[in-house]
Amino acid sequence: MKKVLTVIVWICSAMPTLAGESPAEARAKAIAPYIDEQTIEIARIDLSRLDIDALESKFHEFGKRDAAAVAPFRQAASQWVRDFTKAGGKDIYFVFSLADFPQGATMVIPLAGDADGKAMVDLLKSTSTDQLAPWVHLPVAGEVLEKLDGAVIAGSKSFLARVRTEKAATRPEVAQAFAAVGDSAAQVLLLPTADVRRVVEELMPRLPKAAGGEPSTTLTRGILWAALSIDLSPNAGLRLVIQSQDAAAAEKLAAAIPRFYDALGTQTQLRRTFPHFDQLARLLTPRVAKARLTLNVDSRDEVILKLLTVGEDKFTQAEGRQACAAKLKKIVLALHNYESVHRKFPAFANFDSNGKPLLSWRVHILPYLGQEALYKEFHLDEPWDSEHNKALIKRMPEVYRCPNAKPSLAGKTTYLGPVGAAMMFTGDPQCIQFKDVTDGTVNTIFVVDAGDDRAVIWTKPEDLKIDAKDPMAGLVGHHPDGFNAVFVDGSIHFISRGVDKTILHALFTRNGGEVVPFK
Repeated sequence: MKKVLTVIVWICSAMPTLAGESPAEARAKAIAPYIDEQTIEIARIDLSRLDIDALESKFHEFGKRDAAAVAPFRQAASQWVRDFTKAGGKDIYFVFSLADFPQGATMVIPLAGDADGKAMVDLLKSTSTDQLAPWVHLPVAGEVLEKLDGAVIAGSKSFLARVRTEKAATRPEVAQAFAAVGDSAAQVLLLPTADVRRVVEELMPRLPKAAGGEPSTTLTRGILWAALSIDLSPNAGLRLVIQSQDAAAAEKLAAAIPRFYDALGTQTQLRRTFPHFDQLARLLTPRVAKARLTLNVDSRDEVILKLLTVGEDKFTQAEGRQACAAKLKKIVLALHNYESVHRKFPAFANFDSNGKPLLSWRVHILPYLGQEALYKEFHLDEPWDSEHNKALIKRMPEVYRCPNAKPSLAGKTTYLGPVGAAMMFTGDPQCIQFKDVTDGTVNTIFVVDAGDDRAVIWTKPEDLKIDAKDPMAGLVGHHPDGFNAVFVDGSIHFISRGVDKTILHALFTRNGGEVVPFK
């Protein structure tokens, strides 16, 4: 649901249709200057067809959300749409290219007619956009936000440089995919390249058992491209079209889908969320017609509505956990980018000549979170509570706020590093290097999401001291079954509150020499 919500709220449509052009051709033409040979995903929504009230209604219908709980989203989204329209905006795309990995996708807002590029840039920097953050996570690189000829670009430096210097690639499948799913409110295109298919076949002859165990050629030849369309009004629905290499490849993929569902259905958590998963899977199996697979889902289908309905508590837990994990991912990426520049990770804090800690590591990674301007405002030779630095506490970046944290925790964060002599933050000026993580980066926790009772002022050099006898203390709060943790290798894991205490403590240490049966 979170991914669907993200697409619905943010990914916007192509340029207005020119005379003689079909909507699909117009959309492909609008995004053409910004795609390359390694572009594997494009997403779009027509903001003029976005009815916030209808979206809120569907959000409540599928998630059993209380109207009061969704009201802040409706207010923030409505204001953002008004501001976007006032600036002359109509369309936004998300473009993901392997050339930009791992920075993330790039947002492209075509400027048509009297659209005001400067006003659009100002909007994306404004509190109106920030207020959507608790509900919407954007997988967008935060390195640049600039107006180019004909568009506003928000994404990675590599994307911007490529658009300025390289010729756009010719990708006829983009128009084909747009045309296949029709003139809908939102669309997502999956565009695996020939190189991607070749690499998959060479490195993974068979898919994992959890994905059905099929030969990888079932996918690489069964999916030349795929397109998903989403409509919100008058009735919500979606259409999926998969283009295969030929009719035989389409039949083979269709035959494999039930086996994939069978493998997926063995997951306990999925069964808990969707008790009637088997019945739902049958309804969500596409039909084959020549070299294409097609699936249509209409929200008026009462059977599907019933099977998709998720209890409020489960919906809220999954939604908050995913959004929290996304923020931890940004934080660990910033830590890695810091290490790439300095050849070491940041210390617990910077210290004065008397050994007094001044400002948290969270301040020192700001330039790698797209917050360089804020970073330059800090007086680095002063403590966090100096008259000057104290005034900056209220400007805590949204990435440091867990979506499930209490609103009253203004200026405080629950994203903490474990502190101890054998941990990633030692509590003194020592900076840890990769060579110091002898237990392995995949076995060492870097940052956790703690409970509200452990929240600290984000600039203050204060984190989480781990009790060897009770390492779970203070960690469970935002997510009732456990807590989110990001490891030194960048992976995100949800750690159950029932995990063995010895194992958990071992995961916090970087050089304990323990054998950890965790993954």
